[in-house]
Amino acid sequence: SNGKGKFVPAIVTSPDEMPDEKFPMILTTGRQLEHWHTGAMTRKASNLDAIEPEATASLSPKDIIIKNIQPGELVKISTKRGSINIRVREDSAIPEGVIFIPFCYNEAAANLLTNPALDPIGKIPEFKYCAASIETLWFDMFKKIIILLLLSISLANCSDLKQLNEKAKGDGVPYIPGI
Repeated sequence: SNGKGKFVPAIVTSPDEMPDEKFPMILTTGRQLEHWHTGAMTRKASNLDAIEPEATASLSPKDIIIKNIQPGELVKISTKRGSINIRVREDSAIPEGVIFIPFCYNEAAANLLTNPALDPIGKIPEFKYCAASIETLWFDMFKKIIILLLLSISLANCSDLKQLNEKAKGDGVPYIPGI
């Protein structure tokens, strides 16, 4: 041996599943500092579980702006294998177009969403890369209700909110209970 490292070229293959129109983002899973691996022991440690009590989907700040999502908002992450509802975390270390979910939470089982396709040589499942989509849940619905309410106010041309609320209730438009 001459003391120098030996470089062997690798043949890089594309992932089995690439982002497309229906699933435009990349989902990757991994570990979390506070709940290492599957969380079998660390989720039982009250001091660690207090730091990270629930699963979150980490997104880049730019994706959060583009998708009009608020940090902490409940969203639905979907792949070809299913979906989970999870809160969003803003993380500047996450690249644009990527969703990161730790796999240690049974209640948000990220690896159920990942691609079980095996690497043709290593026979390792593609748990680190699959196409995914994200959609807002309650926040979008709340915005739509506010828009409908504002539209009702402008169309009703009435100054009394109580009268407007009664009109909206009768028209089947979302209204504010108790007014």
